[in-house]
Amino acid sequence: MLPIYLSKKRVKEIEKEFSTFIWKAKRSRLKMVLLHLPKDSGGLALPDIRMYNWACRGRTIREWIQAYLNEENDPIESGACAPYKLLGEITSKKISPEVHHNPILFNIVRSWQDMSLHVGQKDCFSLLFPLNNRQFLPGVSSAKMNRTAINEMSLQNNHSKVNILTGLSTYSLLIAVFNVIAPYLKHKSSLTLFQQYMLALIKIRMNLSFDFLSYYFCIDPTAVSKLFKHSISVMYCRLVPSFVIWPDRESLRKSLPYAFKNSLNLLASAQCYSTYKSNHTMKYLIAITPQGSICFISNGWGGRTSDKVITEQSSFLSHLLPGDLVLADRGFNVKDLVQAYQAELKLPAFTRGKKQIHIERVIGVLCQKYTILQSTASIGFTDIDTENDVTYLDKIVKVCCALTNVSESVVPFQ
Repeated sequence: MLPIYLSKKRVKEIEKEFSTFIWKAKRSRLKMVLLHLPKDSGGLALPDIRMYNWACRGRTIREWIQAYLNEENDPIESGACAPYKLLGEITSKKISPEVHHNPILFNIVRSWQDMSLHVGQKDCFSLLFPLNNRQFLPGVSSAKMNRTAINEMSLQNNHSKVNILTGLSTYSLLIAVFNVIAPYLKHKSSLTLFQQYMLALIKIRMNLSFDFLSYYFCIDPTAVSKLFKHSISVMYCRLVPSFVIWPDRESLRKSLPYAFKNSLNLLASAQCYSTYKSNHTMKYLIAITPQGSICFISNGWGGRTSDKVITEQSSFLSHLLPGDLVLADRGFNVKDLVQAYQAELKLPAFTRGKKQIHIERVIGVLCQKYTILQSTASIGFTDIDTENDVTYLDKIVKVCCALTNVSESVVPFQ
């Protein structure tokens, strides 16, 4: 085990011993910094003692920050020395007396300064910069770290990477959604706000296990689950009301796709879809506008619940206006319920016409984009969030619908 602290002198002595061993006491032919590089880059992938030293000191820093995040009272610091108050110290050439006279805080700030100097970081950065950071692993260059990390810099101008990880089409769209929810994410967390956001998107996009995500983001699996549930709750409260909306008739009429223009003087249209009955499944009623956007999604019901019960108990019927036309899936027999609102229900053959194919395409894209909807859900997702009185699974499904709506529609206007 390496000691918690190694002086610069001791680091140089250890590196000299490495060099002596490698070159068999002869003159060194390569600088040690080059030997730290991976073999495919011309180095020998030797361990960088400074990195291990910083990792040891980083562990102490992490424990100190975590104690603050958990709101544990720490007698070694005053309010002026809380983690977020030290940002100015990191890039400053002079250290304030309050920090200088506290050996623990002094070593923390000096550690940050050493690490930032080594990687060429000149501007102020997040306090968690040296923690959980692949930039400080032996043999990994700054350029490689920036390409492989999950952060704003690595995703900028890389629309393909954004789409693969999140299902969203562009980086600008990713940031636009982030700006909506960022103020409501957890500010006291070992992950940045953007990392919390990405963790939730990656989970619903790829349905990776919490164990894998905890390994990737270097946090405890329990913390991953809590962060995911919090992020999904924020998205549910901020995105769903804004992006899963029932449009008014005038908006529908103006933007009606060509395939619907001859549909019985149509003023409003919504396609209803219900998943087929199966044991141990959740069933949702989903309504889609002729333009291909999801305008309604019910809470989940047991797989054996009838379509009629779900339609009657959800708020779907309250959105209907006299004269509305509803196209529904086969077996969706709620004609009497729809007629009670002076609307019309049609059950056309599902294989005929582009209008019915739109339903399959939208729901197909929804499930294809967010594979968590295709997989067996964790039993923990069936817990009811008392604050919103819905299950976390309901939140996940509705957030996936909202994110699908912000992307380009699969229904052509022409």
